[in-house]
Amino acid sequence: VLGVDMRPNWQVEVKAYTKFFKKHNLPINQAFILDTVSYRKVVVDEYKSLMQGLDKQTDSLKIQRLNKNVNNDLQPVQVRFFDTSGKSIFKMINCYVQPLIPMNWNVEGCFDVFPPRTIKVLRNDVNQDLSFFIPHLRTIKGEAVVMEKLPQADYYALVFVNDYMRRPSKKLLKELKLYQQNFSSKNVYYLYVNNQNAEIWSLIDETQKQELLKKLKKREKQL
Repeated sequence: VLGVDMRPNWQVEVKAYTKFFKKHNLPINQAFILDTVSYRKVVVDEYKSLMQGLDKQTDSLKIQRLNKNVNNDLQPVQVRFFDTSGKSIFKMINCYVQPLIPMNWNVEGCFDVFPPRTIKVLRNDVNQDLSFFIPHLRTIKGEAVVMEKLPQADYYALVFVNDYMRRPSKKLLKELKLYQQNFSSKNVYYLYVNNQNAEIWSLIDETQKQELLKKLKKREKQL
């Protein structure tokens, strides 16, 4: 009903990524892949540092808000906007889409204005700048992405989509296409990021995690 693939294919090859971007009519020169392992680690580490020194009783509300923030940042479908320097100015994520059917991303008219306006429930989130995400992106060819080498633009938009949250991804891309048409005079560079493996760590069991860690350590030694 929600358009979620309950048996996703995690073993994605370059061909499959290319096919995904072409299927959604997304420009290959703006197509990227998320290193989901490094991204997840840096998000968790970032919020652990923010929680250091907080008291579970006196700071309970702040801790609760930060925990929610972690969950928000790790959501598989989302869009973020940044100004020309890469400073965060907006984000919208799949778990706040209303209503779930027909899955409207334009909550509170957030996409009726330019730049988009953050909805109330997300205004207290800690929002990372574009430079926080860039080190975890790769091109289709596997090349690293460097902030300084991005095309010059007045705004940047980071779009996380995948092939297992099918309907949310499709609906978001449709909303953004309409948004680009409505504000065609605005100079925005969109980075379309496939994060197909975003939830794999939380889905595998402890034995599989240990096996994966062994393989990663072995690969590091080989490099």
